[in-house]
Amino acid sequence: MVRNIKSYSFTLLHLVLNVSFVSCEAQQTEIQTLNDLKYYEGVDVDESRHALNLVLPKEPKEAPVLIWIHGGAWSAGNKNDEMSLAKKLAEQGICVAVVGYRLSPAEFRNPPKRDGVKHPEQIKDIARAFKWIHSNSNQYGYDRNNIFVSGFSAGGHLSALLCMNEYYLNELGLGHEDIAGCIPISGAYDLPKYYEAIDSAYDETFAKQHVNGVFGSSENFLEASPVTYIENLTVPMLVLTDGAISMYADTFRHALIKNGRSDVPFIYYNEFSHGQLYRDMLYSEDSKPRADIISFIRKHTRL
Repeated sequence: MVRNIKSYSFTLLHLVLNVSFVSCEAQQTEIQTLNDLKYYEGVDVDESRHALNLVLPKEPKEAPVLIWIHGGAWSAGNKNDEMSLAKKLAEQGICVAVVGYRLSPAEFRNPPKRDGVKHPEQIKDIARAFKWIHSNSNQYGYDRNNIFVSGFSAGGHLSALLCMNEYYLNELGLGHEDIAGCIPISGAYDLPKYYEAIDSAYDETFAKQHVNGVFGSSENFLEASPVTYIENLTVPMLVLTDGAISMYADTFRHALIKNGRSDVPFIYYNEFSHGQLYRDMLYSEDSKPRADIISFIRKHTRL
């Protein structure tokens, strides 16, 4: 679980702070981009964070839509950082909603921010964005019966949590039957073990700053961990991971197998560090991870 974690964590820290796949990425199509669409306007609205960017093929024609959740250790990044990936997916006929959400005060650096939200506010934001996407399909032309959820790093954790703990969608009148598929990428899925890994790599003070700064008391760790809800997993899922933090995917895979779920596929890109996988998905012309995302969406698109 924690082997070579310091070298792996350095790669993650650096990212936070700063074959041809013709069958999946064949002919490009024209796209259109709609920025800063407000998905929530309640009493605790954050004008910049409660918004999403919608990237569509020029003629969506009831295409599937992918809700993409950005990374940044739950405390950095924004919806504009990963638009390159959204555009590349839209060129292949997949609508993409790149979702903003409120950030936590805990950061992968000193000193941490003094303001921000803690769990479960971020997953509530993701559920609100899902509700908006589900409710606005007629206006924008995508198929609300084919909503997929994915994200990288912190976004990998949040995507898995939304698709495994139905509570947050149920609160909005929706459920896991409204999700066509889930693709968590390079996330942390067992927060008690994630805390142990950060503590081992750095020290207790830093672990509390980073992990408790996002999730509050350690009593919340299990509730915020996707592995807690394996028995409730009904959504088709594909888990992708870079080689640098593959121990988090290992923990998730072993927990699934222990609970009789050996059917969930995992793909390890051991040749990539955390940052290299991120950049490959966003910028490479022939990205194997991006092609795998496209293949999964096409395979699980409901007729």
